[in-house]
Amino acid sequence: MDRVAVEAGLDLDRFRKDIADPDIVYAIARDHQPAVTEHGIFGTPTFLFPSGAAAYVRLSEAPEGADAVRIFDKIVSVAGDEPRILEIKRPNKPSPD
Repeated sequence: MDRVAVEAGLDLDRFRKDIADPDIVYAIARDHQPAVTEHGIFGTPTFLFPSGAAAYVRLSEAPEGADAVRIFDKIVSVAGDEPRILEIKRPNKPSPD
């Protein structure tokens, strides 16, 4: 967990302190539990749309600026506005090894 925190750019001392703080853990759990029980959310990032639809989206890299807005708009148009689409997954191609 420490390696991931450092790679994410977090202050490791602050991260360790915060993760040990029961008030912070409680606040996260307070938000997490309804997301799981009411919407079936299981990962981050998951978008929850006004229609009640939810979509977990895994990107190969974080988009920036106008690309982020363009990708978000596409996610909304596919996952938020079309309730018949339940899942889209791109299989990973087998490696040539």
